[in-house]
Amino acid sequence: MNMKKLFLTIVGLSLGFTLYAQTPFIVDAPKYNTFVKIKEGVNLRKSPDAKSPRLLLVGVEDCYDCAAVPEFSARAPRSEFEQVAHTDLAPVLSESGDWYQILYSIDVLEAQYSKRAYVMKKFCTQVARRPLSLPAPKMEWGGYHVAKIAEGPYKDCCIQLFYGLYDAPYIKLGKYVDGMFVFTKSISCEQYEGASLKIEGNEGEYMLKIPAALFPADTSGVEKLARNPQIVNYLFSNVDKFTNTSDVYFGLVGDNEWHWMYTE
Repeated sequence: MNMKKLFLTIVGLSLGFTLYAQTPFIVDAPKYNTFVKIKEGVNLRKSPDAKSPRLLLVGVEDCYDCAAVPEFSARAPRSEFEQVAHTDLAPVLSESGDWYQILYSIDVLEAQYSKRAYVMKKFCTQVARRPLSLPAPKMEWGGYHVAKIAEGPYKDCCIQLFYGLYDAPYIKLGKYVDGMFVFTKSISCEQYEGASLKIEGNEGEYMLKIPAALFPADTSGVEKLARNPQIVNYLFSNVDKFTNTSDVYFGLVGDNEWHWMYTE
C-alpha cells in the first residue's frame, strides 16, 4: 500500500469512528394525540363489549413483594392478591362505536406493564396534552431527577436518576421529543472509589459504576453529569449495555403534574 492510500485509509477510519461516536440518540415520540380522564372505578374490557372479560391485576399467591400482572378474566378476583384494574388517565389508541381503546400502564414494585383495553366513552373526558418543562417535580420519596443536555451531538437528550423502592438506583437515558420526556434505556448504578465511570458485569446484568465524587444524589447532581461532555459521550456510546425501557412523562392542560405511562 502506497503512502497516499495509507493516508486515505487512516482518514477514512478516523472519520468513521467520529461519525459513529457522535451518531444522534434516536428516540421517536409516542403517537398518542388524545388522552382521556376516566371516572373512578370504571371497568376496563378486553373487547368493546360490556360483557367481555375485565382487566384484573393478578398477583402471586402468598407473595406481597411480587408484582401483580394485568390479565383479562371473566371471573371475579379470587383472593387478596388479585384486584380489578382501574386507571384515571390513559392515551387513546382508537375508537370503536361507544368505546375507546386505551393503553393501560402500571408500575408495581419496579415492574412496568402496559396492556390494551377498552373503556366506554360515556365514562371518559378528553383532555389536551401540554409540553413539559424542567425542573421535574419533587416527590415524597425523592423525585424524577431529570436533566436535559443543552448542546453538542446529544442536544435534547436526557439523563434521569431514578430511585426504586428496593433495588439500586438507575440511570435512564432518553430524549425530550414533542414536549415529552421519553426514556428508552436503563442501567443500575452505584458509587465506587474510582476516578472515572465504568460499566461492569455480563450481558443483561451490567452495573454502571460512578465515582463517589460524581455520583448524583439529586437533580443538581444529574445536571452536572449532563454538562460534562466526556460523561455524556461515555453513557450514550454504551447504550448497548443498558436494558430497554419505555417510560414516558407527559403533561396535561389543567394541572402542573408530570404524568407517566409505559408504552408498548
